[in-house]
Amino acid sequence: MIKKNINYNLPNDVDLNDIECFFKLAEKNKLEKIFDLSEDINRKNFEKLSYECNIYYPTVYQIEDNCPTCGYRTKESRRKYTEDFIIKSIEHKLENIENYPISGINCYNKDISGIRELMFILNALDKKNNLKINVRVSNFEHVKHLKNYNINSIIIQSTKNKPHAFNKNTDENIVKLEEETIKYIKENMNLKVTYEFLINYGESYEDILNKILEIKKYNADYIEIIGYDPFIDSPEEYNPQYTKEYILKIIALLRITFPNKELKIQYATNGNNFLDEYKKIGINTITGIYTKNLNSNLENTHILEINKN
Repeated sequence: MIKKNINYNLPNDVDLNDIECFFKLAEKNKLEKIFDLSEDINRKNFEKLSYECNIYYPTVYQIEDNCPTCGYRTKESRRKYTEDFIIKSIEHKLENIENYPISGINCYNKDISGIRELMFILNALDKKNNLKINVRVSNFEHVKHLKNYNINSIIIQSTKNKPHAFNKNTDENIVKLEEETIKYIKENMNLKVTYEFLINYGESYEDILNKILEIKKYNADYIEIIGYDPFIDSPEEYNPQYTKEYILKIIALLRITFPNKELKIQYATNGNNFLDEYKKIGINTITGIYTKNLNSNLENTHILEINKN
């Protein structure tokens, strides 16, 4: 790919040698050609940057200490809230984002509850028809419960059930169930699929290729790049972070391979946010927008102003 097409056009059908060559490429002039191609594709197919915020359920309230997003390691994270409390919490969130150009909300299950809290959240969000609601569930059997809600896409966590250095217990039956679930989402629910493209967990070139092949197999509508971003005081806190060049290569590879798919990237609390360059070469949506009133520790709404133009 790189050797033959540096002058050029990168093919949509990449293989392992292509990806390995691409990520080992260090010559500045050749990298600039790749980034220029990615930028040109992005400019032709997408016009403006969009923004989305997140809800982590069942914990839908503000925690001032410890983990600011989900309340892990606190007794609060195990509390069972009433429907009225959850709905009021969501309404509070909606009030706080209405003055910002937020186009969507992503709902993430923290794997400590069933479908109950999500139903309450979706009932409250259903009133905001102008927002795209994207939902990730921890149990694929829960997907069928979402049929009657105003949902834009189901979020598929790509690496959760796939073999890699930190996952020795891959269950092929789970992978098969995932395939059947995505088929059900596409054919019976008429919903879109958001594919989480997790990076920085120690992936190899083969892992990257497998993700690309999986995106094609599932015909995912959106691709969301999420850098592994460990919590402070966790055993993984000092995990080496991805470089700026690495994330730009990931974006360029996905943009060139999937010229018409919307690329998202989640705001990283570790500081790896080169948003102007992300937007330039291929990113169309930034997820993980936090407003001041919702969580002062993670406020990042300044990026909406920085990236207006």
